[in-house]
Amino acid sequence: MELCGISRQTFYYHFQDLYGVVEWQFQIMSEEMLAYLKSADSKDRQRALEIIVEKMRENKPLLLNIYRAFPRSYLERYIIRWSQPFLRDQIRERGKRYPISEEAVEFLIDLYSFGIASILLNWLDKGMPGGMVERLDFFYIMMDKGLEDALRNLSH
Repeated sequence: MELCGISRQTFYYHFQDLYGVVEWQFQIMSEEMLAYLKSADSKDRQRALEIIVEKMRENKPLLLNIYRAFPRSYLERYIIRWSQPFLRDQIRERGKRYPISEEAVEFLIDLYSFGIASILLNWLDKGMPGGMVERLDFFYIMMDKGLEDALRNLSH
């Protein structure tokens, strides 16, 4: 607070605790990333993923410090909560052709959001090495191709 030139009272007026600051920062970053993903069509997806990884690398010290300071489960819950609206839109749009239960939709959302969380947390655990764009692209391809089969198999 001293480095920022604010009082404790000002800090607590805006944030409940340190988790609130982290959540606020993640919210800003994740909104930017989701905007890139939502605006990208299939041929621009690779560039959108590159931009997302680039943005994360720009914030590498912050992300790694948060990863080391907070419980892994906190970050996992945040990534899952961040990714679920995007996945829900994708799955509902693709699922319009299939009579699928809400329970099946929620299962697929969980499956893919936990997959994204695991990939990102393992990347942070390893210190954010290269190759992440390719890994995210592999995941997106598997989701894209596998989702059609999953929807067809889960329809009634």
